[in-house]
Amino acid sequence: MNEQIPPPLPISASPWRTYLYAFALLFPSLAIWRFTLVFLFPKMEQVWKLAGLTHSKAQWLMDTSYALSYHGRILLYLAVALLIVMERYYKAWPRYRSPVVMSLTLLFYIFVLVTVTMVSTTVLLAAPLLTRAH
Repeated sequence: MNEQIPPPLPISASPWRTYLYAFALLFPSLAIWRFTLVFLFPKMEQVWKLAGLTHSKAQWLMDTSYALSYHGRILLYLAVALLIVMERYYKAWPRYRSPVVMSLTLLFYIFVLVTVTMVSTTVLLAAPLLTRAH
């Protein structure tokens, strides 16, 4: 029987190239996320309190927004720690580096999109009540 030789594994990109590319893609979403946490979140809290929705059925929106902002930082730090551990101790990591890093980048984009959507929805829910209250 004729034995076939498997094709060689593709040459993986250098670690620095992969991480710099991921950071270049992540920078806009990091900036938007930071802007949301620093400027939009305090305004959202203020509008929510002025509208008197602190004990309403829609309080889950505020609670979810708090959870996303708090746990987002922890998840980001855990992802970076995971990448460091994988880079250092896992021998087959170069083969999986690029798909995993790009998947984490996509997940972070989705996370930022959900966070900004939650903040926007919360403010849009409270705004009509704010105009009636004042």
